[in-house]
Amino acid sequence: MSIENVDYLQNKAPEEVKYATIGGGTLLGMLLGIRRGLIRKLFYGSLGGAGTFSIIYPQDAKVYAKEGIANLKKYGKIAYNFAVLGK
Repeated sequence: MSIENVDYLQNKAPEEVKYATIGGGTLLGMLLGIRRGLIRKLFYGSLGGAGTFSIIYPQDAKVYAKEGIANLKKYGKIAYNFAVLGK
């Protein structure tokens, strides 16, 4: 993507174009994981959508990333304790 395209998507594009771009990034990620099983399709699709979202909405992406890291730590500890059965 060129600087002009990113500037257009961030500032001038209508919301429908932004949503379609994020959907396209998600579909591209899913296509990259098409022969690798369901989990990788979901992972690559999520990664493609999140990457496209972070390009279009950089300030919101920072906020969601901070919240996501905090939740990952919290639920990671819960999952670990569940996996070892509270030992």
